[in-house]
Amino acid sequence: MRRFLNPFVFIFTFIIIACYSYAAHQLTNNLFAQILLALPFIAVWLVPIIVWSGDRAESGEGTHIFQICAYLSMGWLNFLFFALIPLNLLSLGLGLSGQKDLALRVDVYTPPLTYALSILALGIGFWRATRGPSLREVRIDLETLPLALNNLRIVQISDLHVGPTIHKKYVEKVVAQSNALEADLIVLTGDIVDGSIRDLKEHTAALANLKAKLGVYLILGNHDYYSGADAWVEEFRALGIKVLLNSHVRLEHAGLEFMLAGVLDPAVKAFSKELKPDPALARGDLASSESLFRILLAHNPKLAQEAARAGFHLQVSGHTHAGQFIPWTWITKMIHAPHYAGLSQEGPMWVYVSAGTGSWGPPLRLGTSPELTLLSLHNRLA
Repeated sequence: MRRFLNPFVFIFTFIIIACYSYAAHQLTNNLFAQILLALPFIAVWLVPIIVWSGDRAESGEGTHIFQICAYLSMGWLNFLFFALIPLNLLSLGLGLSGQKDLALRVDVYTPPLTYALSILALGIGFWRATRGPSLREVRIDLETLPLALNNLRIVQISDLHVGPTIHKKYVEKVVAQSNALEADLIVLTGDIVDGSIRDLKEHTAALANLKAKLGVYLILGNHDYYSGADAWVEEFRALGIKVLLNSHVRLEHAGLEFMLAGVLDPAVKAFSKELKPDPALARGDLASSESLFRILLAHNPKLAQEAARAGFHLQVSGHTHAGQFIPWTWITKMIHAPHYAGLSQEGPMWVYVSAGTGSWGPPLRLGTSPELTLLSLHNRLA
């Protein structure tokens, strides 16, 4: 009962009822159609109660099936309102300007257009999300890069979200694409899983096949903490992946050392009073590493200011999904600017933010694409 009796659920319930009432009023007068339209709203309403308020590390198959249905409902309703509201505003504008006949015509066509556009967007978004990531090659020119590290090639896998909608075949495809690039280094920048080892071990097993000359390294994202971080850290290590927890390693390329560091995600604060993301701690003693080129893996790009103060030259992040699908692409850009997606700068430090290799929640991509990223570092003066 405590899942129901909290302020968030009351507010969320009010929002769902208001949204349903508006949609039902605008789209149909038929009772049976109104009942059918209520089903996706109910599914979305149950998400925070069944999924977010539960123990995701111990969720079962039934919960996963429910998640798929609920998240698809969430995506479809997003597109439904994205089509319905502009059509309603167009009708209102025509009516206020005295063109009542034209406004009535828009009202007549609003329900079929809304359904058609939202279903079309859902289909396109689902196809783009589930077909697998596209390769995105990014050249980063840095004045601080030593010449010996010129053309250092790093494959980034981020926000894979193995779980209800991302399974073994998708992971195997990502692994094959990554290995085919024959990069110097592979980094996994958080949110790799969305569920327990019991449910997902079979689907993440292929990560053991990732190969790179200098190794495979991983940091945790917020969803990894929600899924039981301690157990997953042990599992990732068993797969041969090196996990960086506010720590660093020194790697050698073309006879020259450089630093690869990784920080905890801010979500750790919900699970520990002592732990927090700490770029300075991850870097270690600056005096002993001042001559090194320093790369930081930080799931959340909002850590860029701290990372720049700690003396890193490049931060590699994920988390934002570039908004994943419209209109959240625009909203996320406002929230996370300037480190929303792609390449940006924080003072002298460069920041790259992946749009994500998988998808979270609704398995949809519209206005963005899942990406497997190949970062190539170059000395600007070379």
